[in-house]
Amino acid sequence: MICVVFLRSTAFYTGKAPGTYPKIIGYVLSKDYWGRGLMPEAVNRVIRFCFENEKYDYLMCSHFVVNHQSKRVIEKSGFRFVKENIRIAQNGEEHISLYYMLDNPDKR
Repeated sequence: MICVVFLRSTAFYTGKAPGTYPKIIGYVLSKDYWGRGLMPEAVNRVIRFCFENEKYDYLMCSHFVVNHQSKRVIEKSGFRFVKENIRIAQNGEEHISLYYMLDNPDKR
């Protein structure tokens, strides 16, 4: 699944959640749009779509340990911490990543 996020007011493209792994939510947002509550709203809409339309049992999400903004988005969206792991960034550097899971409340 590929999701593209637009600003409602301008229909300006602001990011995408890549769909390489259908049960993982990923996101990127330009710094120009940080602090506006856009990503929590977008993530919650993607969660709702995945659970209601795609009938997923669960979703996963992760962030580098230094990315405190993503941690807040993930926690606000109801994900629970699962594990810590080392991940290689696109620039080849190793980073600690924190992984989270969210169960579909209708599948419990």
